[in-house]
Amino acid sequence: RVHGEITCLSSMSEVAAAVADLWRRQPPSAGFSARVQAFARGRSEVLSGARNILSPLSIEVDGDGKRFVASPFNREGKSHRSPWTNAYVPVLASATLQPSPELRQKEIVANEMFDVYRGHYYEGGVSSVYFADLEGGFLASVLLVKDESPDAASGPRWHAAHSVEVSTNAGTGAVTFTSTSRVVASVAAGTRAGAPVFSCALSRSAREDVPAEDLPLGEHPLLCILGQIVEAVETKILRDFVDIYARRAVAAGVAALRVTRPLTTRDRAVADDARLTVSELVRVKGSGDESGASAASSAQ
Repeated sequence: RVHGEITCLSSMSEVAAAVADLWRRQPPSAGFSARVQAFARGRSEVLSGARNILSPLSIEVDGDGKRFVASPFNREGKSHRSPWTNAYVPVLASATLQPSPELRQKEIVANEMFDVYRGHYYEGGVSSVYFADLEGGFLASVLLVKDESPDAASGPRWHAAHSVEVSTNAGTGAVTFTSTSRVVASVAAGTRAGAPVFSCALSRSAREDVPAEDLPLGEHPLLCILGQIVEAVETKILRDFVDIYARRAVAAGVAALRVTRPLTTRDRAVADDARLTVSELVRVKGSGDESGASAASSAQ
């Protein structure tokens, strides 16, 4: 229904596009993905399109008790591969999507590197990095999750998924990094019952060409640049969320309180909650310190 008129969709591809567009517009806590999955049963076009949109990431625990992020990047069948043990949870009889032995060693180093990054910037949460072999390079998927109240729909959360394709020119040695990042974030404006919740889903894409002579020194130069790319895009997305969403929403809320009648106790509570929103999100996804800003270079 568009502007009060019913619009008929002539093909399943149009239905898939419409569902995907509607899904993008839902807040992260709306639970809309489950309804799309139910609608899409038996409709492969709709389901395949819907899976291309990032749903909130989940946390699993492997056989060694280590937590890891479960997502389409490490899923095979109904199991998910742990980046720490390289084993599937639940156990998978025949796994076919594991990285090559050489790439697996890089994956181990990348997980250790981003675990340091997570500690500096998130002061908690869970990080996971998954590599996949590509012709002439590899695909890196960096996942970071911070849920302060995972059981509460309005709890502060930051779910980030970074997909970076790394390809090397065999002739010149130059390396191209093509990244696509998506962050789902939400934070409540205060702790009182019924406080508004600010939610967003932001996507960013970038491409960076690095000549061979500009690659960092060290044992893992590609991982060093990968860390710098993720750090830069997360900082930019955080700023965009604060500037575009939170500050404007706060300004609109404060403007609505500029009335001629005396402010009630509830009016003052709403205004106080609004002023706390931006600082609360920055606390959940910390800005790091000077020691944290150099965490990405620990792979050198």
